[in-house]
Amino acid sequence: MGELVLEVAERLKIARLANLFKTAKEFAIHHSIPVTTYAQHESGKRALGIESLFSYAEMLGVDPAWLLTGRSPAVTDLDKDLLEGRIFERQERALYSGNTHVGNMFFIDENKKFSTINITLLRNILAQICLLYTQVPGHNVMNLIDFSFDLYNKIIGINGNESEKNMLISLSVSSFLKGVGITASDDIVKRISSAL
Repeated sequence: MGELVLEVAERLKIARLANLFKTAKEFAIHHSIPVTTYAQHESGKRALGIESLFSYAEMLGVDPAWLLTGRSPAVTDLDKDLLEGRIFERQERALYSGNTHVGNMFFIDENKKFSTINITLLRNILAQICLLYTQVPGHNVMNLIDFSFDLYNKIIGINGNESEKNMLISLSVSSFLKGVGITASDDIVKRISSAL
């Protein structure tokens, strides 16, 4: 139970920072919440009751289910793309610094019907993979899809900026080509590079 309290507290902090409140005190004062109470909720020293969980979720514009589990989309309002982007960025930072469970990242789980993903990262992978379709022996689409998912799951947990991740995608695609016995022509390499 203590681990869950700390995970909820970490997501509460991520949502507060994503809403541009620099300190717990600033957020508490802005929303007329006792500073000590909120600070204890955010630090994990005090467990959140269900009413507080829903109240904080509403104040922060996040889904209470995400605040509790980290597994559903953080923001349900389609007009809050910027907030969701900030939350995702802060979750990545927390993961890399060791403050959060890897299970809270957006991995593709093929055993589940739905997965929350980082669209930009998957789009960059698919942009390169689509160019390879005609190059793969037998046009085996399932192998390309499986490779795309595996690559996504490996890259999502890597600490790096978008440019570094794109370089890793290119290297992985080159390795994949070698693995299936394809020598990439200059034309293929140029098309892959321009896809990003």
